[in-house]
Amino acid sequence: MTIRAAGILAAHQLLRAGIAGIATFSVAWLAALAPPAGAQLASVVPNPVVTGPIPGVMPGDPSHDYPFFATDVDLASRGYLEEEFFFEGVAAGAAYRTRMVVRRPVSPLSFNGTVIVEWYNVTNNYDSEADWFRAHEHLLRSGYAWVGVSAQSVGVNDPSYGLKVWSPARYGTLSISDDRQSFDIYSQAIQALRRPVGVDPMSGLRIERVIATGASQSAIFLGAYYNSVQAAHRMVDAFALIVWSIGVNTEAVRTPVLMILSETDVYEASGLAGHFPAPRQPNTDLFRRWEVAGASHSDFQMHRFRRPLQIRDLGIDLGPNGEALGCTLPLFSRIPFHYVMSAGYDALARWVMDGTPPPIGPDIAFSGTEIARDEHGNSLGGIRLSQHEVATATNTGQNAGPGLCPIRGSHVPFDDATLQALYPTHGDYIDRVTAVTDQTVQAGFVLPPDADETIADAKRAKVPPRP
Repeated sequence: MTIRAAGILAAHQLLRAGIAGIATFSVAWLAALAPPAGAQLASVVPNPVVTGPIPGVMPGDPSHDYPFFATDVDLASRGYLEEEFFFEGVAAGAAYRTRMVVRRPVSPLSFNGTVIVEWYNVTNNYDSEADWFRAHEHLLRSGYAWVGVSAQSVGVNDPSYGLKVWSPARYGTLSISDDRQSFDIYSQAIQALRRPVGVDPMSGLRIERVIATGASQSAIFLGAYYNSVQAAHRMVDAFALIVWSIGVNTEAVRTPVLMILSETDVYEASGLAGHFPAPRQPNTDLFRRWEVAGASHSDFQMHRFRRPLQIRDLGIDLGPNGEALGCTLPLFSRIPFHYVMSAGYDALARWVMDGTPPPIGPDIAFSGTEIARDEHGNSLGGIRLSQHEVATATNTGQNAGPGLCPIRGSHVPFDDATLQALYPTHGDYIDRVTAVTDQTVQAGFVLPPDADETIADAKRAKVPPRP
């Protein structure tokens, strides 16, 4: 069994056991994901040798001599640039060589001091920047730097989509023997950012805070990283664990954690639908858990920004709405989970800067082992964005069908009669959207620019239906 599979199995077994406690969690995880005896648990993390920025051609060139999934967002117009670096050293007792991608402000005056370091997700057997896809607009408008780290073996070595196969000329020298090296690789990447020796990937930008972020499988690894190595060297100032519920030992580690979950993750991402809710880890002075009603583990925002890169770099097209996946219900929740993520990153930065914790979010409601729902099938409880509370569709975190369909969510628009009954006039609809949006801003779950976008979308919407 691979380390990845063992880790996911450990999560399933743990959920079946009801997460009896954080100590139980740590033992179960470390049995599957703990670094070997030679891993770096010392307070001083070695500084890797960094090479770059690596030159290349324009993205889309048949040679593939450019960063895999190089962004198609117009960074230059936002005062940003993208650069790729290789770095190498010894991790878990063995040599490695891998890469990081840096997207940062060009001007030091535009940098807000916070670097978001994303652990690339490799569930699809290639490096995918799930958190960037969702939250990049906020990162760019707010002066964050973003760094993606290739920390896992499959992203480098997968025989179908791995970096070495995708571009032997560019990535042929990369080497990660297995995922036991991943924790050390991630720590050394951050060391190279915070305390560069030789090549500086940040080109002199002064880093004040590092937020570790990872989605789904990457959140699993970051949770294990938090519990096993963070306390030893404290390379990270705060953790954003996205779309996976993981126990973290904040009492021992003493580093802030914000967990942001979709409806899917509260119910089904573990593959144990109908067998919980499992006990939730309580909110504390170092832990916050936000649950976004109606959102899905993989949503339309992620699909929207990943699809053109899948087409360009992999020749994969799942269709504008994921039709090629063959799921039972129309795919992808349209609840803008990324709005809550954006508010979460700002809240984490404040937490580090002045000790002010994020607000406590309400839990999604259950009825027995099932999520409680209204007459339209939309979930009750949780953080309720106006797109959910003032609904024009049934958006859920659930679906059915082959592969990963169950975690991709669903979106079924209301018919005209339902919309007319709910919102007799367009003004009624706008007023309700505005009121709920204002509430989410005041509560700290939505930022003003995203609130403005929400209200502008409502004004453009044909609700109720108009000729």
